[in-house]
Amino acid sequence: MSANTLYQSEVAYKEICDSKIVAELAIVYRKTNINPELQEFLKIAKGKVMNTFTK
Repeated sequence: MSANTLYQSEVAYKEICDSKIVAELAIVYRKTNINPELQEFLKIAKGKVMNTFTK
């Protein structure tokens, strides 16, 4: 396996992990008893993950 292929698979794996974390955060985000700063952060994080899938 070439270094480039290995790197690409690592990046893909990291993106999948990130999206799983954000998906879990999105569940938390739906709960209303959350502070506004965290809510704003989750909105931004969710947007970034959505962008990686729509490219």
